[in-house]
Amino acid sequence: MSRIVPLLFALLLSAAATAQPSDADRLRGYAEADGVTFVFDAARYGLDPALVTVTGPFRGWTTDMEDPAWALTEADGVWTLAVDPDAVGLGPTTPFKFRADGRWL
Repeated sequence: MSRIVPLLFALLLSAAATAQPSDADRLRGYAEADGVTFVFDAARYGLDPALVTVTGPFRGWTTDMEDPAWALTEADGVWTLAVDPDAVGLGPTTPFKFRADGRWL
């Protein structure tokens, strides 16, 4: 029994870490849980990008797509990037845009 509890706990943590964003998160472009996670669902735009970044006033609306700190990572067609909102200056009304392969979305 003592081995089962840690195993179940590890499985629950693993499932939580790989949970997909909800439809609402995909629609608004972010999720709020333990910080902010930007969410880009390429299928909603009919795209299959090689690179997706996020920008806004917290980056000076830069067009630079080379900064790996702002590149989203892809899993099952959904691109995400978790950030600490306090560290980067995000507030509840901070605007943002995605750039997919250089195209503003």
